[in-house]
Amino acid sequence: MVFKRNSESYLAWEEYSELIAQRDHLRFISETARKSIDNYWRKMEVLSKWI
Repeated sequence: MVFKRNSESYLAWEEYSELIAQRDHLRFISETARKSIDNYWRKMEVLSKWI
């Protein structure tokens, strides 16, 4: 019974750490997207000054 309880908590911990990893990955993707959008708008501002 103890082993079963430990394996259940291990599985729960594994799922939890997988969710944390997914959250961090999504945060990284959204930060990267925000930076590229900011760069795009900066380039558009510079180009609009040339026109």
